[in-house]
Amino acid sequence: MKPRFRVLLATLLPCALLQAQNEIPLPAWNEPEHQDLEKSGWLPGMSLLTECPGPDAPPEPLPPDLEKPTLEELATDQSPPAEVPGKFLAAYFGARPEAYLIDPQGLLDRRTTRERLAFLKRHADDSTIDLFIYVFNKDQAIPGEVREEEVSERLFTDGRPAVLVYYYLDAPQQAVLHLSPALTDAVPAVEQRRALQSAVMLASEKINPQEQLEAFTVQMAIRIYWMEHPPGSEATPEDQPPALTRKPKLVKPPSQLAAKWATVRPIAAALALPGMALAGAIAAALGLGGWLRWRAKYRFPEFAVEPRLGGDHAAGVGAVIAFSSAALPPAAQRDRLADRLRRV
Repeated sequence: MKPRFRVLLATLLPCALLQAQNEIPLPAWNEPEHQDLEKSGWLPGMSLLTECPGPDAPPEPLPPDLEKPTLEELATDQSPPAEVPGKFLAAYFGARPEAYLIDPQGLLDRRTTRERLAFLKRHADDSTIDLFIYVFNKDQAIPGEVREEEVSERLFTDGRPAVLVYYYLDAPQQAVLHLSPALTDAVPAVEQRRALQSAVMLASEKINPQEQLEAFTVQMAIRIYWMEHPPGSEATPEDQPPALTRKPKLVKPPSQLAAKWATVRPIAAALALPGMALAGAIAAALGLGGWLRWRAKYRFPEFAVEPRLGGDHAAGVGAVIAFSSAALPPAAQRDRLADRLRRV
């Protein structure tokens, strides 16, 4: 069969099959029977395509009516948090801590501990209010026999005023803020709540738990500064309460080099202007001398050359011009040398 006949056959054959299918009538449902099957909830062939049970299958029991959980039940975990082990309670709440970061369980790595301790020490040097951070795990709870308010009253009554923060690692929203007795009346409760919310909000923007703690401590240090200097207050240090009064810093005595410089400095200041004028004059003189040397022109004298063998110029005939002094210009030296220096 030729190729063009094959192409024609392949084109006409599907059209013929489609026309034959259109002539054969499709099966149709009996309407009353179809309605009865729909009322029974079952159609033939439905079990092959879906998980619908047949008409003889027993009905499934309806689920019992259960109460929906409340929003509080969904927000809180049903399992109670584990309490802080008893062996760490003395390190946490036994005495006033010597370091500003309290982590006896070792929940932070060395790098984070070193950086946070350095930051809290710098804050203590610049502020009159110390900041103590107690670090706990997010799944831990302080035992009931430890009263958090009692800790601040028992350990921080004496000494510098302090802000205590119970911080839960990787859960900054659980942080709790307490003030020493010296600050309880000086800082309003609204300012305390605002400071904690601000620190928690910035810490929640971070994903890494170590970065969350860093953001929390930095913002809390800023809020403590505003506790010391509330906006709009113009009170002098004498009018402020003792808890918020900044202690004067010790001034180091000047060194020997600084004392000598303080003695020499007035003399140097008095001689600065004449010295600058003298240096300018010397620089101008040197520049003028160099310019004159560059512009200088030298003139050489003309000497008559005796003719030899009847000619002015010949082989081996010449004259030696020499000057006796290198300091005088050539035009000033017109004396000729002795004949013994001439070439023969």
